[in-house]
Amino acid sequence: MSIFYNLKKPFNSFYKNNVMNILYTAYSGLGKGGAEVSMYTLAKNIPNVSIASTQEYPGVKTFIIPRRKHIDIENQNVVFQKVFQKIIKNNNINLIHSHDSITAIAAIRAAENCRIPVITHYRDYWFCCPISSLLRPNLNPCDKCSYTNLLTCQRLRYPWNAYKLAYLKSISAELQAANKIAISQTIKKKLDEIGITEARIIANPVDTKEYQEKKEKPNIKEGFNALFVGSLGYHKGIHLLSKLISLRKDVTFVIIGDGPLRNLIKKDNVIHIKKLNPKGVIPYYQYCDVLLIPSLWEEPFGRTAVEGLSAGIPIIASDHGGLKEILQEEHALLLPPTKVNSWSDTITFIKNNGLIQSNKKLVNPYDIAYIKKELNDYYDEVLKNYGEKSTIGFTGN
Repeated sequence: MSIFYNLKKPFNSFYKNNVMNILYTAYSGLGKGGAEVSMYTLAKNIPNVSIASTQEYPGVKTFIIPRRKHIDIENQNVVFQKVFQKIIKNNNINLIHSHDSITAIAAIRAAENCRIPVITHYRDYWFCCPISSLLRPNLNPCDKCSYTNLLTCQRLRYPWNAYKLAYLKSISAELQAANKIAISQTIKKKLDEIGITEARIIANPVDTKEYQEKKEKPNIKEGFNALFVGSLGYHKGIHLLSKLISLRKDVTFVIIGDGPLRNLIKKDNVIHIKKLNPKGVIPYYQYCDVLLIPSLWEEPFGRTAVEGLSAGIPIIASDHGGLKEILQEEHALLLPPTKVNSWSDTITFIKNNGLIQSNKKLVNPYDIAYIKKELNDYYDEVLKNYGEKSTIGFTGN
């Protein structure tokens, strides 16, 4: 299905009164994960952006959409498509930009119906893998999905996984027809492998100045403090981090996040903070002694790494995925996540000798000022190309 069919029908003028109105879509609100933080950072810095979501985004015009009532994904798409079409028509939206997997197809179909261009933002592996992690039950990487492989992958979830795989195959043409953004080369490579090609790489934005402005010291213990920020699941290496915590009774581990493996970190040398807003995490980056990112999966990007670089904290991270794209050996130590003893030895080295702190210049390509320009240029390109395809032409600035 092409988003450019039936071109004789008019679509909204791109810049009515010299204003481009953009609608962002994301099912969840702030607090869900890094994708929502990244979208919110963009929305606050790009003019005339509104958001469609189930929760309010402070300071940004937000259209509240209904929460999901259907297990069936296609029924869910029908509901969201109607909502998005109404928002587009009533608010002179010129471009719709989905930022998550839940709203992506509905956004594509709403854009087609309203004759406006659409961008799908790929921030994870949801469209590449029925379980979204590209990890097998034994936690080894999975290179190719098939119905046969699914029989050995979370057997109890096979009906759902098979249904999702069939769904992913059914929407592949729609995803390919839309404009696409991948947040890293790692994501782009995985998309290429499943036939979703020509994605533009635009990294997640970080307001680096916020992480560089000195904050008040948080309530942490004296001595050596190791920081972890993220969800507490196998893909983030929490089972490996738990072993490291047991090995290093001389280190206090400050863990910010929550998830199914929270019980593995209930130890005497752990300070566990289940939830903080993005600004609340900044002082911990600034005052802890090392940041640990032991991700077992290939991080699609590595927002925590950019935040750590911005704050200047030494970093030990896994040696693959998006992390390897961001971090350089002079300012971070990259190790296989399963080599727990090596992580312990590296902590000892940093504790005794220190480590060159992160070079804040490394974060310039991820700063909101740089990403804002990249994205605005891409918006202009998308609108121009859509105008040319429509045969109506393009008269924007």
